[in-house]
Amino acid sequence: MAPRTFRGDAWHSAEWRHDVVLAGKRVGVIGNGCSAAQFVPQISKDPSVEVINFCRSPQWYTSRDQFDYPAWAKWVFANVPFAMRAYRSFLMATSDLNFLYFPSPGSLSQRLLRREMTKYIKMTAPEKYHTKLLPQFPPGCKRIIVDPGYLESLHRPNVTLNFDTVERIVPRGVQLKTGEVIPLDVLIFGTGYSLLPPRLEIFGVGGIRLADYWKSKGGPEAYYGLAVPNFPNYFMLLGPNSAGGHASVLFVEEVQIQHTMELIKPILEGKVRSLAVREEASAKYNSWLQGRLARSVWNFCNSYYRREGANGKITVTFPGPVSLFWWLARCPRYSDYEIVGGEKWERARKLRGLVRATFILVVAVYAAMTRAQYFF
Repeated sequence: MAPRTFRGDAWHSAEWRHDVVLAGKRVGVIGNGCSAAQFVPQISKDPSVEVINFCRSPQWYTSRDQFDYPAWAKWVFANVPFAMRAYRSFLMATSDLNFLYFPSPGSLSQRLLRREMTKYIKMTAPEKYHTKLLPQFPPGCKRIIVDPGYLESLHRPNVTLNFDTVERIVPRGVQLKTGEVIPLDVLIFGTGYSLLPPRLEIFGVGGIRLADYWKSKGGPEAYYGLAVPNFPNYFMLLGPNSAGGHASVLFVEEVQIQHTMELIKPILEGKVRSLAVREEASAKYNSWLQGRLARSVWNFCNSYYRREGANGKITVTFPGPVSLFWWLARCPRYSDYEIVGGEKWERARKLRGLVRATFILVVAVYAAMTRAQYFF
């Protein structure tokens, strides 16, 4: 929605106004994170569009490596068994190793990452902006921007950066803290997104609101980012502390989906009435999680990864590689859940587990005896 005080067209980048022609207009962009980095290079391609980008703080950038696969590689993927699967696994493994860049700032990996990103910014952006564009906080503390051409677009004569603090929106445009008013025809907000939908109300046992429960914990938290105590049969995807700053969240969601499907299967079959993670299980997991986060790079700046400013609780990121998340959440640990109305199903599940363990033990003993007979 446009600020009521501004006379021109204004919108958030998530609700783009395709009916507004930008040609020949002076466009103000508030924000310089991942959203603005994507659309500023696009709207400034037209030299008649003057873009003024208001920036609150600098960001870390890395190059975007894109290439076309040659015909022979496509042939191998299509005709050699498991080739594409092996390549995909290689990409995942190398991507997951990027987590090594996220320990505390004094580490060797952090120093190397800072050096490479500093080199990229200085090599790509105009020299006049170097001191303004280089952050003081360590790389990874805020979301790293895979540069879609933003730094290169700063060389265009119709693009200007302004790091003065925005005081308010006025009818003519933007008033800075210095008192200067920057007149604008259009105002676009690239200011990010709210991670907590304000109008979504979830109620648990005894009528407790999810928002109130999280408030009592100092911010959102969940068991493996998918279950919350006292909220039976309520499961989330990409909940608190399940995103990574280095790899795809799709894999994390797939792990959570598999975990959740195992939990809801007996409910859908009518064998269990409800499941809710136990308070002690959730508390133990989140204590471990926050302990690891306290030693991470995410403690050294104010970002959307945490609540209530630079000293708030980190509620977005998982403190480890996604392969670790898979290992922890690959299958439900039913002892961590309160199960209601499933006594018969629980007995049958334990019996199946006992039978399986006995079978494995018998096979292991038989294999050991056979091996002993072979040698003696």
